[in-house]
Amino acid sequence: MSHAPAAEVRRPGRSTYAMKSRLTPPVIIIGMHRSGTSMIAQHLIALGAYMGRDLTVNAESRLFQGFNRHLLAAAEGRWSDVTLPIEKMRDPESARHMVAQLEEALFIQRQLSAFFDMGRRVKLALGLNLGPWGWKDPRNSITLPIWISVFPQAKVIHVIRNGVDVAISLFQRERDRDPLHPDYSERCLSLQNCFRLWEEYLQACWAHRGLVASGQYLEIRYEEMLRAPERELRGLLAFVDQKVSPRKLVRVANTVDRSRLTNDRHRGQYQDEIAGLPHSSLMAQLGYH
Repeated sequence: MSHAPAAEVRRPGRSTYAMKSRLTPPVIIIGMHRSGTSMIAQHLIALGAYMGRDLTVNAESRLFQGFNRHLLAAAEGRWSDVTLPIEKMRDPESARHMVAQLEEALFIQRQLSAFFDMGRRVKLALGLNLGPWGWKDPRNSITLPIWISVFPQAKVIHVIRNGVDVAISLFQRERDRDPLHPDYSERCLSLQNCFRLWEEYLQACWAHRGLVASGQYLEIRYEEMLRAPERELRGLLAFVDQKVSPRKLVRVANTVDRSRLTNDRHRGQYQDEIAGLPHSSLMAQLGYH
């Protein structure tokens, strides 16, 4: 993505966005890290949606990972330090510059082409429908205002999970992560800090709802997907406008690991550290304990 100052960003002509005009609106998955966004992306892929050709083990497009990292860094933050990026992406002048740079990279430099496999590039060139496509990255939770400016009709799926369980999962990941990993965060070596970050992400996601076109925003509870996967997947398919056979739906629903619904073993291990967390007003608002 270009690092040019605002004055150097080229202004596109009428024909610049030919690729964009042929694209159907993307599906953008948001939600706090360790909330189940990978699970939802993997289910969508299994049901025929396209999430990129160069995916990580967490079903994240490396291309869009790079864009989100750049956006956060440009706003003087990163995935675990989001206060300033949230402010800057709400600032009209800062946001305009970010949008201009992103569109430059996506459509003028045509970096978006690298997201699609050859078959889909051919379909795109012919003006054929690609079917549901999009990307998953928890960082979308913070950068969504910029993405919605680029794709105003995007469909947004917000995955929500109990904040205490998120905090435990995130803490365990960071505790075991190599400090040399580019995403390593000292902040998240505290359960309380992990929980506060969940609150920041959740509030940011909810603040974005007004940016999304009517009927284009869907909340999914992690716990409900585990309790009733067939029902939840059916709703997900309807939202992204994807049709699959009943047999395929059942097959994908049967891959859901329902044993992950309860987190009692880990909660018992950290009972002192998490003692006050369930009393958060956001936990109460969501009906969690």
